[in-house]
Amino acid sequence: NPTEGYVTEKVSKGDVLQEVTETGSVRATKDMGLSFKSIGKVSSINVSVGDMVKRGDVLAVLDSSGASAQMQSAMAQLNSAKIQYEKLLKGSTPEEIQTYKNSVTSAENNLQSTYKNALNVLDDSYTKIYNAYNVVLSLKDTYFYTMDPQGIKVSGAATDMESNMKSVKSYLDAAKADGSGDVDTAVSQAISSLDNVYNDLRIIRDQCDQGIYYTTVTAADKASLDGQKTYINGSATSVTSLQQNISSYKIALQSAKDTLAVATAEPRSEDIEIYRSQIDQAQANVNLYQSQIGDNSIISPMDGRVTAVNAKRGEIVSYSAPIIQMLSSEPFQIKVNIYEQDIVNVDPGDAVKIDLVAFPDQTFDGKVLSVDPAEKIVDNVVYYETTIEF
Repeated sequence: NPTEGYVTEKVSKGDVLQEVTETGSVRATKDMGLSFKSIGKVSSINVSVGDMVKRGDVLAVLDSSGASAQMQSAMAQLNSAKIQYEKLLKGSTPEEIQTYKNSVTSAENNLQSTYKNALNVLDDSYTKIYNAYNVVLSLKDTYFYTMDPQGIKVSGAATDMESNMKSVKSYLDAAKADGSGDVDTAVSQAISSLDNVYNDLRIIRDQCDQGIYYTTVTAADKASLDGQKTYINGSATSVTSLQQNISSYKIALQSAKDTLAVATAEPRSEDIEIYRSQIDQAQANVNLYQSQIGDNSIISPMDGRVTAVNAKRGEIVSYSAPIIQMLSSEPFQIKVNIYEQDIVNVDPGDAVKIDLVAFPDQTFDGKVLSVDPAEKIVDNVVYYETTIEF
């Protein structure tokens, strides 16, 4: 009997397995500590140890009153910038344009009124110089009729006064004849002439105290000269003030005309870009404060369980210290180091049988998720860390 002493089996197809056995540790997929991005006072803690949370849940919040106030201000500036931009595109209303036209008319009236008043002020300055010149002529004829040093100085000063008086008269007559353009010139000339006349009076007054004239010239005549100096100085102050007023009204008129021109013109491309930039800047400020407020909250990045809470309401915390500890609710993983000679037989996706000490009568199924390409040296032996998922 040819089969005697043999065991027979039916031929069938099956799997030939090569197994790698290693020991590793079970870990949560994610274990992380969460902290704030800035230093501040905790206003609320919304979870306790052991709570299950969902991704996006607010776990803890810092006091954001300061940032909230700043954001409100930034939003107001943003709304203002948008309103100004829309107003620029629409242009001024008819009422606004009429207001600008009224401002131009008012500025023109103020300037013309000042020009009219200028003629009176210039007349007065001419009169002051004329009177002072006559006083000097009388003084010269009475006391300084000889050609001594004092007489020469008085005669020269009197001649200069006469020249300035004629100059003021000439420009004043031209202003009365031709209008505002010549008024400006007449005012400038009057200021210069009044300064010259005042200096001439000072020279003459000084001569009254020189030599024999100290006792010859009466106190009344000296007082008269002092009075003329005061009149001329006051007139110079009035004309200078007049010149400043004319300049101010000219500036105001030009400003009113410029405002009207802008209000009636189409918006320029550069103006549009400026207003758009202001909107962008205001929006950036709003985004900044919104980001700061967002950074004042700890948001759960995953579904999981709270394992530790390291702060209390009202406590001042730093940005570096973890406030909330969490474990992910995703499936657990196993980290295992596989010897370099065995790793060549392991590929991602390979099936895994898992035995746990806690469950001696049960074997769990798993698969290889990844193999770290970087080796680990343990006691001069090369291993590769492999991740296995249940």
